[in-house]
Amino acid sequence: MDLLDEIDEPLLLLKMYNLQFGLCNAKVADSYIVGPDGSLYGCFSLVGYKEGKIGDIEEGFNFRYAEFLFSIDRKVVRCLEKKCPFVPLCTGGCFYHAYVEAGDLFETACLQSFYSEI
Repeated sequence: MDLLDEIDEPLLLLKMYNLQFGLCNAKVADSYIVGPDGSLYGCFSLVGYKEGKIGDIEEGFNFRYAEFLFSIDRKVVRCLEKKCPFVPLCTGGCFYHAYVEAGDLFETACLQSFYSEI
């Protein structure tokens, strides 16, 4: 039986094992990028975009930082619910790609068809 078939509660799985997937800075706790003006971003590609700003070095983090952290689990859960075998690779997709494709950082940017071709 495939692990994805055994997952009844994806969020429980994430919390039980404190899973963090992928190489994306935006999806790793306590990882952020400092922009040239001192702004903090969760993602290299979002530097300069106000939607990607999570704070600044003088004031600290803003509400956006919490949104980024909570949205990671939601993105992964959506993919696990679809039984996507590529969740460990994409973890719900790139925040930047979601912004470019859907206009919303917190949407899932699915690359399943791309990974299936490789």
